[in-house]
Amino acid sequence: MVFQVALPVSTPSATALVTVATGKKGEIPALIWEHHVLSEHAQTPKLDDTFAAWLDQAHALAEEWFLTLAEGDLLATFKTETAHA
Repeated sequence: MVFQVALPVSTPSATALVTVATGKKGEIPALIWEHHVLSEHAQTPKLDDTFAAWLDQAHALAEEWFLTLAEGDLLATFKTETAHA
């Protein structure tokens, strides 16, 4: 199963894409979760000082979406696995 949604965002000027799919880690069922922030054509930052700002904004957006969507038991699972890694 794959679920994907893309929405326009203003900061940064881009399209935010979230993909959630099911898969396996070995023989154990797993959740595959991807966040992408895509800027195309006129939205694309130049590789100068503006790129670092765009990258910071894109990371903040992806992090906010992840923490919001994973809130609760799912986020607790990530925190537990990170603590044991």
